[in-house]
Amino acid sequence: MKAMLVHGPRDVRLHDLPTPEPGPGEVLVRVRSVGICGSDVHNYVYGEIGGAVIAEPLSVGHELSGVIAALGPGVQGPAVGTPVAVDPSISCGHCELCLEGDPHICAANRFFGVFPTQGGLREYLVHPADLVVPLPDKMTFDEGALLEPMGIAMYVTELADVRLGDRVAVLGAGPIGLLTIEMALLAGAAQVAATDIVPERVVAAKRSGASEAWNASETDVVKRIWDWT
Repeated sequence: MKAMLVHGPRDVRLHDLPTPEPGPGEVLVRVRSVGICGSDVHNYVYGEIGGAVIAEPLSVGHELSGVIAALGPGVQGPAVGTPVAVDPSISCGHCELCLEGDPHICAANRFFGVFPTQGGLREYLVHPADLVVPLPDKMTFDEGALLEPMGIAMYVTELADVRLGDRVAVLGAGPIGLLTIEMALLAGAAQVAATDIVPERVVAAKRSGASEAWNASETDVVKRIWDWT
């Protein structure tokens, strides 16, 4: 199989690697779409992220979808051929945090594309069967790859306790910011304002539903938000 591996700062190479085989409790996923997150760019530019230095060639990418290609021993599903999104966060499953329903902050958590855990920029990968989620029939693979960042936007909206009729300001209109605009509106916000310093993202914020969008490098956004509210 083909795999794109980062060897160090600004050193990325295409490799031919053996196709892995799923073990007990695992599935083999044929990767169909992978998003490029800012953390992946950081790994490429600096050869590390959050202190996790790339000591051996690393496949990055944690926003991904694909198709079930094979089932490991004892796995009942999803069936071969099922389109799935892949949860990139692998927890231990038995610590106090995991048992309390907070596996995302498990101290032993392994995350795709953060050394030493391989990410999704490869044709095939094996993954725990309980960490793949079947996609709805009409969802594309590109849309499926966006489920991971969309989950962040949903969580932000929940933490902010957005309610019917609220006005919401989103500071930063990158992919997660744009998704947060949409999530806030779905949660009932009457209006959403957004800011960014990249002109194209300011335009994208309006396309995503923001009633106001300002370039923070050209205006006093704090004053604009106070005036707006």
